[in-house]
Amino acid sequence: MKPITSKRMFFLTLAPVLALGLAGCDKGAPNSAPPEPARERAPAVQEAQVSNPIGGRFILRSHTGKVLTDQDFEGTYLLIDFGYTSCPDVCPTTLLKLAQVDKLLGDDAKNVQVLFISVDPARDTPEVLARYVTSFDPAFIGLSGSKAALDSVTGKYHVKYVYEGKDGPDDMDYTVNHTSAVFFMGPDGAYIDRFNYLTSAKDIAERVRKAMHTAHH
Repeated sequence: MKPITSKRMFFLTLAPVLALGLAGCDKGAPNSAPPEPARERAPAVQEAQVSNPIGGRFILRSHTGKVLTDQDFEGTYLLIDFGYTSCPDVCPTTLLKLAQVDKLLGDDAKNVQVLFISVDPARDTPEVLARYVTSFDPAFIGLSGSKAALDSVTGKYHVKYVYEGKDGPDDMDYTVNHTSAVFFMGPDGAYIDRFNYLTSAKDIAERVRKAMHTAHH
């Protein structure tokens, strides 16, 4: 497969207290096979330190149709990625990277769960999410929910998302610009680290393994 190249990248300048950087994901087919990794590009907006706590309670529906909360993952390390299945480059590249992380972790991977939270519930039904996330790794879990549920969880993770070119509730041809970052959460739900789009799979795996081993010594 040839890498899919985005037609454009959108970056929104946010107030520093919330600025994590929005990655532009252009229009694409939601059910298309994931491309090979695209060349990573530095975000136009640098990530800023966020003074408010990152993480918290959530209630979302999984790609199997089951309602899951943060409490269902107690005792498990989480790598949480926000995006949407129609994204042609940033999201699939990140999920391919997380699949590589899973392999690099070896036996430690059994204690880590990847969650892909879609901020595009209108198009990302459980069926669409199921096909998408499992194409990267059968163990990945796709989550989404109502606008209110998504606003709640994105607010707690300081994630921003904006619909571009959506003219009405029935318009299914639009782009979602969203914060591009992977959040590393501990088994107690506490925030540990955040990885930006340019962080390599090797670096992520090393930082995850170090945090896990440090916690057990």
